[in-house]
Amino acid sequence: MKLSHAFPQVAVGALFALGFSLAGALNATEEVTKTAPAPAEAAAATVAATPPAPAAENEAVSADAVTATIKQRAQARWDALARRDFAAAYAFETPGYRAVTGTEAFAAQFGAMATWHGAEVLEARVDAAGAAAQVALALSYRATPPSGEPYEGRRRIEETWIKVDDQWWFARQ
Repeated sequence: MKLSHAFPQVAVGALFALGFSLAGALNATEEVTKTAPAPAEAAAATVAATPPAPAAENEAVSADAVTATIKQRAQARWDALARRDFAAAYAFETPGYRAVTGTEAFAAQFGAMATWHGAEVLEARVDAAGAAAQVALALSYRATPPSGEPYEGRRRIEETWIKVDDQWWFARQ
């Protein structure tokens, strides 16, 4: 899949210098409840009395669902990274990335000079085509520079996620 979308890259120089890499699978469950069908007359009356939902309202619900899915996947990815569960984080990489990079190579890129405490997804913005999204997160970490004192920090970062085969994946910049 070729995307023609370009997003600005967010500089996180200090984190990269400390061994950070901004490189976490969502298990969704759904409960389904069944109720006895209403009598035919009541069902017909309900359908007749219910006006059709405006198209914009349906699109808003759909957009909200897409945004929620992206946020859940981004949060799950960072939860895995904070646990240093690189196999779980690897599952959020694009199929193309996983086709050329194994789990060991993926895990090897993460240095030991920084520890992620976690991340909080702040927002997700989906492009007009519905093919890519920018996700803003607040990343909490502890870093130990090679020649300095350890420090704690919180930094806003942005990631790009893309839709491939009806699923959202973290896209490397």
